[in-house]
Amino acid sequence: MQIAVFFLGEDASSFGEQLRQQASRENVTLITYPFPLPSHWLAEIKTRISQMEQPELSCLILNEPLFNPELTQPEKNTTGADIIAQLRHIFSEQAMIALVPGGGLAERLEMVRCGVDRVMLKPLQAGQVLEVARQLLRSRVNHYQIFLLDDDPVFLAGLETQLMPWPFEIKTFTTVDAFWVVLEHSPPDLLILDVEMPDTSGLELCQVLRSDPQWSQLPIIFLTHHQDLETQRQAYACGADDLVIKPVQAKELANRILNRLQRVQPPFPLNR
Repeated sequence: MQIAVFFLGEDASSFGEQLRQQASRENVTLITYPFPLPSHWLAEIKTRISQMEQPELSCLILNEPLFNPELTQPEKNTTGADIIAQLRHIFSEQAMIALVPGGGLAERLEMVRCGVDRVMLKPLQAGQVLEVARQLLRSRVNHYQIFLLDDDPVFLAGLETQLMPWPFEIKTFTTVDAFWVVLEHSPPDLLILDVEMPDTSGLELCQVLRSDPQWSQLPIIFLTHHQDLETQRQAYACGADDLVIKPVQAKELANRILNRLQRVQPPFPLNR
């Protein structure tokens, strides 16, 4: 598996060398660009990524000098925000991490709005940065198995179609009995179920799952039309990890699924 980490803005500090050594230990291809960035940096990254067998397995790391207003030149579009915008315009799917020396909420929000996936504050260890890269890359290579349980087959079919752009292998069920048969032989990475269903409610099913050690840690997201606080209280009380109000927006649900899975999945080996 071809892995590449692009480290932009290497300075005279020891962090670049630490990252080089850590990448070598983990069999990660590391391509570095010094600060200030050379004129050809963007075209070269574009060429390298286009030649990768799996371009989605590349991570762009922006180092702290790019975010230092005393070192960058706004009139030449070389500020951190400018570089993030340029990268995100060309590489819409690549993971992107910003390493910054500090900054308040406003500065971090600006980076996120420009397209950064994670903002990390220095000082930190090179291994920490690559670990965050693992978490971001995991969602780009893993096809998570998601179970959807709802008594409305039309709703299930529509939601399954809407979630197709994301790395999910989805199985749908309209009855608890059908779900349970498959669960025992092929457990999912995450379960999505409706609060209200005939015969057995989602709340009751959640309680059963949480009382079984085998399923006690299974991520569970509830779907419901109800926006009242009592429904939310009951859902979380019986063991829900999250609750989404219908009608469901596919992008919002996908993001919640990925966020939940990234918190519970084991580390993804970059060198496998």
